[in-house]
Amino acid sequence: MANATSEKRARPLVLAPAMRSAPDQISADTAREIERFTPELRSLARSLSPSWSAADDLVQETLLQIWGIHDSPIGAQTLHDRARAILRAKAAARAMTRQGGAGRVA
Repeated sequence: MANATSEKRARPLVLAPAMRSAPDQISADTAREIERFTPELRSLARSLSPSWSAADDLVQETLLQIWGIHDSPIGAQTLHDRARAILRAKAAARAMTRQGGAGRVA
């Protein structure tokens, strides 16, 4: 079992293969914007998750979904807002599943 200290250390975010394999399908500006707000997403995910592993999973799923809508005509702030909303919705769904439908996300 991992000790509490190792659980608290931030781990590097490993991009999903779909995100690594298609760098030419997203603009450099959009990729930089996603990279810029990823640490905030990780922090939010950790506050809504029971572990770093669960938080990393939430961030990965969120980034994949954002990656899929990157070509929509939306601005950087809207992309950021959508990412936060997606992450919160995914966290709420997981909390409800874990608690048998009675999950609550702050």
